[in-house]
Amino acid sequence: ENQREPIEFALLIILISGSCIVEYLIKTGVAFDEYAVLIRLFVYLPFFQLGIYMRDKLKVIEDANSVLYFSFIFFILLAIKCIYGYTPVYGFGSGTACGESVIMYFLVGLLGIAFWMKVAVIVEPAIRGNRYIGSFRRYTFSIMMHQYIGFLCVKLFFYGLSKHISLQFDVNEFKTNLYYYYYLPMNDKVMLIYVIAAIGLSVGLYYVQGVVVSKCKNILERTFARGEN
Repeated sequence: ENQREPIEFALLIILISGSCIVEYLIKTGVAFDEYAVLIRLFVYLPFFQLGIYMRDKLKVIEDANSVLYFSFIFFILLAIKCIYGYTPVYGFGSGTACGESVIMYFLVGLLGIAFWMKVAVIVEPAIRGNRYIGSFRRYTFSIMMHQYIGFLCVKLFFYGLSKHISLQFDVNEFKTNLYYYYYLPMNDKVMLIYVIAAIGLSVGLYYVQGVVVSKCKNILERTFARGEN
């Protein structure tokens, strides 16, 4: 585990650096203009890598003094507000956060992850025995990983439909803004479609991945068994 830690940290730095470069190219219009949304989906990789890296740091987070921990996050956010003049909001891919600063997207996102990981450590003992939460928690990682794919599928559906009927669908926003969501005129309840698609697809992928991993594991075990014989 100790030998793996430097590698995990180095990979995290590489992903953040690469993602900053990609986001800068998108913002300056140098590249990826029509495919900005698809490219930005890959820029979430640093946050997934951070989750992997922080998973081994849970003991440190558990032992950290809660007052000092939250105070540290609060003072960083306060400093950002003093510099930029307003409270930073994690709006990755929407061009709304902290004076268009590419790095600030990641800093605010990382602070958010640090905040909620500590909150989770605090509330976990109280909800550990809840059977409803227990039955749902197996899907939480899959939902976190795949929710935007579900959102994108709904938007692709409306995009295809807009080619045949008039929907006032903003094609340019769809191609460049990760957080563009089409709503039926005068009907915000269509957001339920996005939520159902995100959860449904994520749960489905959870089981598909389980089957694929199981089959790959069986194939590898049989292959190694034949090699030993």
